[in-house]
Amino acid sequence: MSPQELKSKLSGVMAFPVTPFKPDLTLDTEGLGQNVAWLKTAGVSVIAPATGTGEFFSLTMDEFMEVVETVVDEVNGQLPVIVGTGHGAGIAVEFAMAAQEMGADGILILPSHLINPEQEGLALYIAQIAQAVDIGVVLYNRSNAAYSEEALEKLLVLENIVGFMDGSDDLDHFSMLRRHFGDHLAWLNGMPTAEMTAPAYFAAGAAGYGSAIANFVPQRTLELCSACYAEEMQKVWDLTDRLVKPICDIRDRKRGYEVSLVKAGLELIGRAGGPVRPPLINLDAHSREDLRRVLSFWTELAG
Repeated sequence: MSPQELKSKLSGVMAFPVTPFKPDLTLDTEGLGQNVAWLKTAGVSVIAPATGTGEFFSLTMDEFMEVVETVVDEVNGQLPVIVGTGHGAGIAVEFAMAAQEMGADGILILPSHLINPEQEGLALYIAQIAQAVDIGVVLYNRSNAAYSEEALEKLLVLENIVGFMDGSDDLDHFSMLRRHFGDHLAWLNGMPTAEMTAPAYFAAGAAGYGSAIANFVPQRTLELCSACYAEEMQKVWDLTDRLVKPICDIRDRKRGYEVSLVKAGLELIGRAGGPVRPPLINLDAHSREDLRRVLSFWTELAG
């Protein structure tokens, strides 16, 4: 798939699957394949493994390649596959090239840990990664990787940079960039539990959003997305108030629950989740029971 073809498909609900682990924290590729097979038929537009929700920063290169191979084989060309990459520039290039070699259609460049670079350095970092591959590149604008208009101007000479996912919660800046660069990029909502901010981001020009809760309630987030498109706001608020906000309330109890909550949700519906790897922590028993109560109204839970 060419970068421009990928760009045309960056819309709607993009599923960000977890990386299931066994109790000993080794990969559960069988569980991953089964989860992706289910997501593939749910109606999502993109599968994005080995990202933040997929605990990219805990994966070795060999594990990363196993994850990408499993997902690409299962998707079998029916949907675009976008894969996370990050760390330092040299390592990020290695992961990006491995993703391309394994058949991914694009990469999502995650913010580097601990470094808060100047815009010049950020642009050089992205350029080094993007120039190493031919597949499409999506920038993740959040935390210490917040792109200025000037940095994007420099980067867009690279034709394989096709998407901009915003997780900064700065709608003024997102709107300004969207108006300035227009159709040069696909514009996406990458906020944590993006369903909460979907109406605002759609109004600002986003074409879709990355979803973690699609792992365990895919039909509900697809309903919410469709209601946003149709401006059926009563339905949007109903899903938000009765499903998404209660999930976010649990998520916000402890740092790292953004991932462990999703894994718990998968296990509650009888699918592979498993534990998270340190330094993340698993959902505590009280929070898991609260999540069970939330989901009991919306989906059939495992016994």
